[in-house]
Amino acid sequence: MKQTGIVFVHVPRAAGTSISHLLYGRFLGHFPLAALEAVGDPETLALPRLAVVRNPWDRLASAYRFAAGGGGGGQFAARSAANVTRSVVSAGSFERFVKDWLPRRHLNRLDGLFRPQTYYLCGAAGGLPFDHLGRIEDLHQTELWLGDRLGRTIALPHSNAASDHIATVRYDAEMIDIVARLYAADIALLGY
Repeated sequence: MKQTGIVFVHVPRAAGTSISHLLYGRFLGHFPLAALEAVGDPETLALPRLAVVRNPWDRLASAYRFAAGGGGGGQFAARSAANVTRSVVSAGSFERFVKDWLPRRHLNRLDGLFRPQTYYLCGAAGGLPFDHLGRIEDLHQTELWLGDRLGRTIALPHSNAASDHIATVRYDAEMIDIVARLYAADIALLGY
């Protein structure tokens, strides 16, 4: 982080793999800002902070496709992809996953794919202490912010896409309401 001069908080399924590769040349895990604040040295904690968020409905659909497709590589695959994939596949369709499986779980105890974004973003003192809180729906603004900090033009690659062989997921009104209830903190704090 010190080498690039930016602290990046990687929210799952929100362009984090692309950004961590750009900034650090490797995958950066999913660590809550509060945890980084607890172990970071003052010099690192004084650096500009960046995170990217995503519409909760789109993020959940992406997480479902990602898990149902077998998850990612590296540490995620070694540690939990098989368990997450089994859980998601056992739920059946995306509709059953949203209506039956997900509401019965405590979101902050699930794999990071399904945890609320606020789990990662809120600092120890609360709030969103970021210099740039980008949106995946407008990555161009994040590219511009990064370009200003790094002194060069930035074009983020599309890395770690959800599996293409998983059927497109669709929401009905009940599913929209369930996600709104489960991810209410994300919707309120992030303005979705």
